[in-house]
Amino acid sequence: MKRFVTVLLFTLVFHSALSCQEEKEAAFRPETFFGTHIFSFDLGYMRTGLLNNGWGLGVTYEQQVFNWFSVRGSFSHMTLWPKNYDITITTEGISMDMFFYPFNRGLEWLYMGCGMATEFFQYSGDDAKNPDDGSEHTENTAISVCPELGWKQNFMNYVLMDVFFGYRIILNDPDFPVYATGITKSGAEYGIKIKVNLRSVLNLVFRR
Repeated sequence: MKRFVTVLLFTLVFHSALSCQEEKEAAFRPETFFGTHIFSFDLGYMRTGLLNNGWGLGVTYEQQVFNWFSVRGSFSHMTLWPKNYDITITTEGISMDMFFYPFNRGLEWLYMGCGMATEFFQYSGDDAKNPDDGSEHTENTAISVCPELGWKQNFMNYVLMDVFFGYRIILNDPDFPVYATGITKSGAEYGIKIKVNLRSVLNLVFRR
């Protein structure tokens, strides 16, 4: 009985110490734009879709694991009707990235990392047939890696500007048909993504 009481007291003290440590860490944890996660829409696929007489949309979710480390998953879809071809191209893409934030600021400021993506292409239409033997070229798969470097800057907790640069490397040889060449390829990727904190904006607009 005495041994049981001793073990119970030790467990309670140990648990209290852990709780106090977690509270201290939470108190000093820097505030980030979306707290510990960012859910956003990627309109870059819409641009690619419009350039090919189609449409597209991507969604991303980034989750902070530690103040200095996060993981991000993405999904995309595009439906394209390239000019001068009787073809419909449908694509789906999934990716997973890992990022390191050296300033220990959560999902803000400088970050660097790398990710892997898989994109699936399906073709339908008269031009999907091979003119030489009449066989159909109905699908492709592209697997790529992309190291990335960027900076996320928070403006008054309403807008987050994400300046990024990456270099995509396709690992396999998809052998794209001529009408799909250029949709996905190895090379530099860079730009500025603007993320709007809708919760903060709506609270500002409708607060009394």
